[in-house]
Amino acid sequence: MQSYEVIIVGGGPSGLATALFLAHAAPALVGRMVVLEKARYPRDKICGGAIGARGDKLLQSIGVHVDVPSVEVSTLSLSTRFGGARAHVGHIGRVVRRIEFDHALAQQAKQRGIQILEDVKVTELTRSADDVTLQTTAGPFRARVVIGADGVTGIVRRSLGLGPSEYRAQVIELDTEMVEQDLPRDTLHFDYFDPGFSGYAWDFPTIVDGRALMCRGVYHLKLPGQEADIQDILAQRLAARGLDLASYKLKRFAECGFETSRSYAVPRVALVGEAAGIDSFSGEGIPQALEYGAFAGNYLAEKLKKNDLSFRDWGKRMLRAKPGYDLRMREWLMLQYFGERRELIERSVGNLPEFVQCTAEQLAGLPISNLRFVRALALAGVQKLTDRLRPSSWA
Repeated sequence: MQSYEVIIVGGGPSGLATALFLAHAAPALVGRMVVLEKARYPRDKICGGAIGARGDKLLQSIGVHVDVPSVEVSTLSLSTRFGGARAHVGHIGRVVRRIEFDHALAQQAKQRGIQILEDVKVTELTRSADDVTLQTTAGPFRARVVIGADGVTGIVRRSLGLGPSEYRAQVIELDTEMVEQDLPRDTLHFDYFDPGFSGYAWDFPTIVDGRALMCRGVYHLKLPGQEADIQDILAQRLAARGLDLASYKLKRFAECGFETSRSYAVPRVALVGEAAGIDSFSGEGIPQALEYGAFAGNYLAEKLKKNDLSFRDWGKRMLRAKPGYDLRMREWLMLQYFGERRELIERSVGNLPEFVQCTAEQLAGLPISNLRFVRALALAGVQKLTDRLRPSSWA
């Protein structure tokens, strides 16, 4: 049986970031950890591919640079039934292909001595007071700690007894050529087009085998009473642009949202990234996965040094850390926006581009004070009062 201090199940951004930040914080552990990836790089992963610059900055803070073909973006566009707003930042981030990004990130990990075993699928996980045993397609493994970075349907999440999230989402996407109606290629566009639909459509510039294309998709959060045929929605949006859905390869996948009320760690085992849950409001995943990995890597370095593997304070500390704070705020926003306050928020956003500007700068990793967010929210309250006093402005 192969034995390690730490086994990370899943070689996507959250799992690889956990390994990289653990190796950075505790170099002596490099030869005593392993990442188990069920596929072989380069492998595709369905994803819009947008990475806010904050994600790249986080990796660069430990000397990791992921050089892959990408489209640089500097503009965030958001539209609703009441109009929209755009925000321009020098560098919001970029759009990548996960087949290339994950492979390059794995290469960065290997260059730092981190062992990655590919084509190894975990089939069973058993915890004891002293260790964790994994049964895999490559034989049994034992570790003092296991980190689950294997997604919403992964074996590690299931082993913790976590059923489906209350916030379940369905996503479809495809790549098409550009059309005349498209915004400039430095723009990420989100369209919250229907007040009865808990989700949005997106148009992201992308590059596939050197070709400048558009990644188009629909994200649907399946809240109670919120059923929708997202394939038909995408087909209609394509038809409005003179495109036929049947001419393109359609990709579909499921996600689950992060729930503040749930616990994602037990003694010796914890979840990161999609395995714990994504931002249920926007579906954003890559930057938060990297931030989750940074938190987990530093946390593990500390706890292994202290020989405290109870993980009893994992939840509290994660919620106070950058990824936890963002996920809590996005969960709150999701509940407000897809609830009874949607109309108010949409009117405010349409008239107050400060909201979109703050979001763009947050994606870019620029420092934004809590006071500025409070100011934006206060302005929304003023807008609410103004709209009530001037009903004609609702036309």
